[in-house]
Amino acid sequence: MTQKTLFKIFTRDYSAFTGDLVYWLVTDSLRNAFGVGFSIQLARYTGRTMEIYRPREDFEAIKNRVLDLPLSHALFSDEVIDDFLAKAKKMDVLVRQPFVDLDVKPNPLQQAIQVMEQYFSQFFVAMFLSSDWAEEFRKKHGQKAEPIIKRYYECRLASEGHFERFDDLARLYISAMLEKFKLPKELAHLVRFLEFMDMLFSSKKPKIEEIKKRRDGYILAGGDVFVGKTIEEVAKKQGFLLEDSGDTNTVKELRGTVAYKGKAVKGTVQTVFNAAEVKKFQKGNILVAPQTDPDFLPAIKKARAIIIDEGGVLSHAAIVAREFKIPCVIGTKIATEVLKDGDRVEVDATKGIVRKL
Repeated sequence: MTQKTLFKIFTRDYSAFTGDLVYWLVTDSLRNAFGVGFSIQLARYTGRTMEIYRPREDFEAIKNRVLDLPLSHALFSDEVIDDFLAKAKKMDVLVRQPFVDLDVKPNPLQQAIQVMEQYFSQFFVAMFLSSDWAEEFRKKHGQKAEPIIKRYYECRLASEGHFERFDDLARLYISAMLEKFKLPKELAHLVRFLEFMDMLFSSKKPKIEEIKKRRDGYILAGGDVFVGKTIEEVAKKQGFLLEDSGDTNTVKELRGTVAYKGKAVKGTVQTVFNAAEVKKFQKGNILVAPQTDPDFLPAIKKARAIIIDEGGVLSHAAIVAREFKIPCVIGTKIATEVLKDGDRVEVDATKGIVRKL
């Protein structure tokens, strides 16, 4: 049997708690909705951020399953889409709770988990049908596809930043629970889903020394956590190959999509992977990030230009760059691997080319 290949699908500032939850969503929830889901997910925490790896073959299978559905399928109906938008509004309220009350049952975090389980399959479709899958969907279904794409773009906007806000909420509740157990709350981002649930429902104190070992990095693979192992070693142990991105140390030029045009500008690279690093961003530097969300706005406003690994013309970075008229190149795929803090670069936001100087 041919081994499946894992590729890095995105990078986010997720906690171990959210990394666990996303694994269950992309495997079980997608399989329940479409009859096919991801067979595994590897999540590597680097000490700064979390990289998510999934089998490329599974991604293609899910895409094909969705795109091959007839337009009469419930997934594309106004009723189902309106229901998603209603759940998105509910999620907005839940993830923006200003305070934590551990005595409330069910608490907002538990309610948010329930909503995610209910709407995740559509959330996943919204992310891709309105962007990467749109052209292929149009080719399959012609002009009748356009209203559906527009409605799922509406869904994408309605759910923008939900996982990031959810993760913020999870950290608040985990911090409160750690304080209750007289444990360091700064370890909240390292506590896994079941460890938190054991604290919440069984008053079971977590193995704090095990949690501390994760500070410099770990890998989540299904229900297991690996410390001191490389991503290649864990992938092999799980029976998967890791997609080779080549030697990024020799790359001198990157190409992407222009999100906002601008004449070639030169500047100093400053990478930003999480909200804490946003505060340290220096005015006039070139912002390099895997992606952006509303938490990145203070850094974006100070950036001379923006370079992003991910995203399309409808991504947060692209929309905000156009709003503030900042030269921006998106979809470079490996900018955060190639460019390091202090590197000098030239950003040609007319041609979508980034050159190391």
